[in-house]
Amino acid sequence: MYKDKNNYWCQQFTLKGKIKKFRCKTQKGLMKKIAEYQVKLEKGPRLEEIAKEWYEEYSVSVSPTTLRNVDKHYERVVETFGDRYITEITANEIDIFIKAFAKQGFAFKTVASLKSVTKQIFDRAVLKGYIQYSPVQVVKVPRGLKRTKRQLPTSEEIGIVANSISCTGGFLAYFIYYTGCRRGEALAMTYGDIDIKNNVINITKSLYHVGEKPYIKGKKTECGTRTVPLLNKLKAIIPKGKPTEYIFTNSKNELLTRKQAYSLWENYKKETGLNLTMHQLRHGYATALFDAGIEPKVMQELLGHAQLSTTMDIYTHISKERKASVADILNEKM
Repeated sequence: MYKDKNNYWCQQFTLKGKIKKFRCKTQKGLMKKIAEYQVKLEKGPRLEEIAKEWYEEYSVSVSPTTLRNVDKHYERVVETFGDRYITEITANEIDIFIKAFAKQGFAFKTVASLKSVTKQIFDRAVLKGYIQYSPVQVVKVPRGLKRTKRQLPTSEEIGIVANSISCTGGFLAYFIYYTGCRRGEALAMTYGDIDIKNNVINITKSLYHVGEKPYIKGKKTECGTRTVPLLNKLKAIIPKGKPTEYIFTNSKNELLTRKQAYSLWENYKKETGLNLTMHQLRHGYATALFDAGIEPKVMQELLGHAQLSTTMDIYTHISKERKASVADILNEKM
């Protein structure tokens, strides 16, 4: 132990062939640093340190919308286990943590999302060599949790969409139903994306918001970038515009802010009496594909799903709804 030219106490060790140097203003502080480092070597870092490393890498690879959904789960994990050494956290503790969250009445998807964030943090610890295996691997999402599914739009509701184009936001609703676009995909659409000659629509980008401000991003995956047919009913009413102009804008011909997009849809619902989300209209498009006998693999491509399982989940849901509808008709007629 010695003092350097700046009057700091210093001490260095050779660990695994590498020199590790410690320095502090006081001898007591220096010894504390050395002791904490020795504990870290034995027990690994605290979870908060690993979680922060994971979050910094993860946050630049996803959209702001996805990150907002992850943030609360990240905070829950850090709040519960942040000051614990990564090697000391057991599978039983994580199981208790997940079950306690589930008991608050959250749906299966939300609980599964919390588990996923927890798993990714511990996977990071495995990758860095702090632990041999992830204790989250043996933890299961509790059974019996509610699974919420958006109701498919009815024939009557689709009829209102088809006849309310002149309402505020009416063309947006019509456009989503006849293309199956996601909300962000529709709001990022330019006139140049509409190929009138070849009767196709090119979906290559999406709109998202950071705070109120709108931004455009390209698609992250090949399946996200896709071409869908330009149907005759939509083609007949598409207005004309310059290729670089956005179709859905505010009064200043600018991209919609978060508040403007929300208000547009709320006004549409008030004027039409509908209580649909834009995503439900996308499912209405999926229903039309189902009724037309389109194969699930083709449905996957048109809807831009990365996994066929996502398409099959919707396909199965539509099938069950259709069977229930047939049963109701038969009960009335027979």
